[in-house]
Amino acid sequence: ATALAKPFVKGSKFDRADNFLLLGQLLGQQGHPGQAVPPLRAAYELMPADIRILRLLATGLSETGIPDEAYAVIKSGLESYPDNPELYQDASRIALALKNKAEALAHIEKAVSLVPSDPRVRFQMIELLLLNGKAPLAIENCKTILGTQPKFLAAANLLSRILSTHPDETIRSPQESLALASRLCQITKNG
Repeated sequence: ATALAKPFVKGSKFDRADNFLLLGQLLGQQGHPGQAVPPLRAAYELMPADIRILRLLATGLSETGIPDEAYAVIKSGLESYPDNPELYQDASRIALALKNKAEALAHIEKAVSLVPSDPRVRFQMIELLLLNGKAPLAIENCKTILGTQPKFLAAANLLSRILSTHPDETIRSPQESLALASRLCQITKNG
């Protein structure tokens, strides 16, 4: 641990940033996000456009209860990398931590537009659609996932739950929910 106490600081700006990044990564992986933030901040000051640094710094800030700063870091990253779906996922998670459901949804929708065939990202969007009171869109997106990934059980379970319990009777469909639940039982039994 003493070898990590003082990072090597001679050399180029890139070398110094990498050293701080490595120290921050190691501390974060060892479950010390509070100790990881200072070296990650130092790395970020040296190389603010390095996507690895800004994502780790934002995560560390978020985990240590500084979501406002984490969100600012991620938003600066989005300016540099407007086509990076992982940054939009990070932005969505942090916006949700800041209790901004609408912004969280907007960020995850952008991520889905960049990786439309990734069912995990679409599933995150479905959960945010529900939080934002958009059950019909959530249902449509569950069906989109199941159309290409019929064994994506989380989507099937969620769709079944929406169809069986939604308070709006124009959305609720017990028959469709029952059919889906029966199919789920077959899939899991034959697995």
